[in-house]
Formats: sequence, C-alpha cells, structure tokens
Amino acid sequence: MKQSKHRRFILGLLVVSVATSLLNVGQVNAAEKSNIRLVAVGDSLTEGIGDTTKQQGYTKRTAKLLTKAYGVRVKTANYGKAGDRSDQILRRVKSDKKAVRDIKKADVIVMTVGATTYNKRCLKRFLQNQIRL
Repeated sequence: MKQSKHRRFILGLLVVSVATSLLNVGQVNAAEKSNIRLVAVGDSLTEGIGDTTKQQGYTKRTAKLLTKAYGVRVKTANYGKAGDRSDQILRRVKSDKKAVRDIKKADVIVMTVGATTYNKRCLKRFLQNQIRL
C-alpha cells in the first residue's frame, strides 16, 4: 500500500512536469531584465551540502553567472534541505508561507529532487540482497 502511494505521487509529479513543459510556462530573458528572482527548491544538492566555497551550492553560483553574463541583479532564495525525499520537500515548501510567496514571485525556479529518495531505495535493496546471501 505504501509503495502504491509513493508510485502515485511520483506519477503525479511526472504528469505535472510534462504538463508544465507542454504549456511553456515561460522563459526569462535575462538581457531584458534588471532584476531576477531565483528560487531553488530541493534536497542536499540544492542546500549546498558539500560545497566547500560556502555559496549554497549551485544557487549562488548561478546568480553570480547571471550577474556576470547579463549585468542583472539576482536575488536568491534557497529552500533546499539535506535528507528530504520528494514528498517531504513538497510538504515542507507548501507549509512555509515565505517559500510559497517567494515561489509565486520568482522569475526562475530551480528544483533538484530525487537523490535522497533514490539513494535510500538503492541502499535498502542492496542490504536486502546482502542478507539473502
């Protein structure tokens, strides 16, 4: 039953992703803007775990690249949290009023999800196989 809920959730995310792509939500032409709001949502990669430069992983680096390439001011908001699965990210962001506001105002939304979910599932299967040996 639990696996069925997880599959439906993943399928729902896939449907939303495809629908969003088909609807062409929009593009931001940085050369035509003076300010860009970039919001990052996700897991440890988004949070910046392992980033020895302490720039919040790719979030601040992306902002710096946009500023350098287009001369725009980039304001970032980072809603990454290490260890969160996709269902936890969704629940966390939906319950955070500031995150909801930032996402609604964003020019660019970047999302990385799945590494934690995938890695935990792989580890579990690996351990199950090791026990059977």
